[in-house]
Amino acid sequence: MRCPNCGKENSEGSKSCQHCGHQFAAPGPSAPAGSKPAAIPETRSAISQAPRTSGMAIASLVLGILGGCSFGLAGIVGLILGIIAYREIGRSQGQIRGKGMAITGIILGALFPVFIFLGIMAAIAIPNFLRFQARAKQSEAKQNLGAIFTAYAAYYADNNTYPTAPMINVNGKDYNCLAIADWEPKGRIRYTYECMGTVAYHNDQIAPSESCGGNSGADQTSFTISACGNIDADSTLDVWTINDSKVLINVVNDVRE
Repeated sequence: MRCPNCGKENSEGSKSCQHCGHQFAAPGPSAPAGSKPAAIPETRSAISQAPRTSGMAIASLVLGILGGCSFGLAGIVGLILGIIAYREIGRSQGQIRGKGMAITGIILGALFPVFIFLGIMAAIAIPNFLRFQARAKQSEAKQNLGAIFTAYAAYYADNNTYPTAPMINVNGKDYNCLAIADWEPKGRIRYTYECMGTVAYHNDQIAPSESCGGNSGADQTSFTISACGNIDADSTLDVWTINDSKVLINVVNDVRE
């Protein structure tokens, strides 16, 4: 037998190396003839299964994307599935994948209903805002016609008549029937103002030759002044009149109801 220490051969049955003195281990009992070797107990190795992708996470992502095509209904279902999938993945200890898809499904499922809600609110609010804006523009006509009435009343008090000519020339300068009563608009105007059936002052949206419908006129003891303007996006003119009795009438209301 060979010594494991020095590597030299020794006679069989030696208890120690004859060359280096290394002690040999005592041989174990030999198995009886014909006996089978002892069975080695089987050990099952803990082989972890490959992680699977969550089906609910996939469904959440798909429904979240389809939320915009279903007025948010699919998105709401995708939101619920995404939350369930996210929790399931968190408890799976790495055995289930798809957290990113679940999060995306949750976000899309939450966003589409919000966008749809905002769109509905905008559809309600924008027309109301435009009507409010148009009514605010109408205040110009009401205020200016009120000021014209005051100017005409003062002219009548001084001259015992209202201006009856659409235009007069004084010292080589022309005065329209509103300027005769010492009234002219200040700043940029949205309405055209008409007296004696003639445009006295016009805005940029209405041509000087276009009248307010011939609703204006005057004689020595009465008058009617017209104002018209386009205060929204359609082609209809908003028309107002005021007379010598200070009756203010919105002849054509261009504010959409």
